[in-house]
Amino acid sequence: ITSCEKAESRVKKAHLIVNSIAKEGGEDDEDPIIQGHVKKQNDTPVSNVLVETRNATTNMLVKNVYTDSLGAFEEQVPAGTYYFKVVIPDSSPYVTDSLIISRSTNLTIIVD
Repeated sequence: ITSCEKAESRVKKAHLIVNSIAKEGGEDDEDPIIQGHVKKQNDTPVSNVLVETRNATTNMLVKNVYTDSLGAFEEQVPAGTYYFKVVIPDSSPYVTDSLIISRSTNLTIIVD
C-alpha cells in the first residue's frame, strides 16, 4: 500500500534566499506582495514553471503562478507562514523551507 506521504518523498529540496523585506510603513490593510525569482545554482533563470505558495501549517494551496521568461513571479498573499513548491515539467517538484511573510518580500528560490 502506497500512501500520499510516500509519493511525496520524491520531492527535492530548494534553497530559499530572502533578498529583502519591505520597511515598516505603507498601507496597513494591504496584504504583503511576494516578488520572487526561480533560478538554478548557476544563476540561470527558470522560466515558465509553476510556483505554488502553500500554507506551512495546513499544506493548503494559497496561490499559484507561473514564472516569466526571466524566472520572475509576483503574487499578493495574506500575512502568514508559507512554503513554496516549484513544479518543473519532467522533474520531481522542489520545495522550500517555510517562511513567515508579514511584509512585502523579495526572494529567490534556487532549484537543482
